[in-house]
Amino acid sequence: MEFIEFVRTLDSTNSVNSTNSINSKNGELYARFPYLCQADMATPNQKNRYDAIDSLELGQASENSFERVAGVHGWSVQPARGRHNIDEHWDYDISNGAQRFKVDVKAMKRLHRGDARVQDEWAWIELHGVREYDRGWLLDGKAELIAFERQRSFLLVERLKLIELVKRVVQRTYVSSPNDAQYKVYSRRGRNDKLTLVEFKIIERMKWQLWLK
Repeated sequence: MEFIEFVRTLDSTNSVNSTNSINSKNGELYARFPYLCQADMATPNQKNRYDAIDSLELGQASENSFERVAGVHGWSVQPARGRHNIDEHWDYDISNGAQRFKVDVKAMKRLHRGDARVQDEWAWIELHGVREYDRGWLLDGKAELIAFERQRSFLLVERLKLIELVKRVVQRTYVSSPNDAQYKVYSRRGRNDKLTLVEFKIIERMKWQLWLK
């Protein structure tokens, strides 16, 4: 059984099968990863109740750093307006000559919610968001590039290539503890987002660019 078939076997407590005909490219990708589930409708630009106490602040600091670093590397930066960062999962529109991309910036994360510090050895990859109709930034985002913050750089990867990587390396195993989330599908009872942990050393092999801070 391939990974994309495994996700269809998750019970109804954690997923709902999609039967809609989906025509867009992102929709077709989502149809291959049916992670629909029931979820809370989060208020725009606010933390949900599962976030660490400083998650919003860390995210904003990461975006500010990205904006500065992108400029240093010769890119013009325009922040997302309205609900684009919420509904379409992108933070910046960047351009350099004829090149133009939408970018979703990902701050460094803790491995566990109660950890004292963030880390940059493992990346949390979202397979479904916390909201009912939020299919998550990987499968349903409009960003062409994902910018992962590291201690000394931003690692930029193409979102579609990241999808292919997840298909290859994530096991067809569902777990309920972050201790077991490495290359497995993680969620907790009562939560509706689905996540997995992938090592940055693997993601680095498919980098689009690496921007030093």
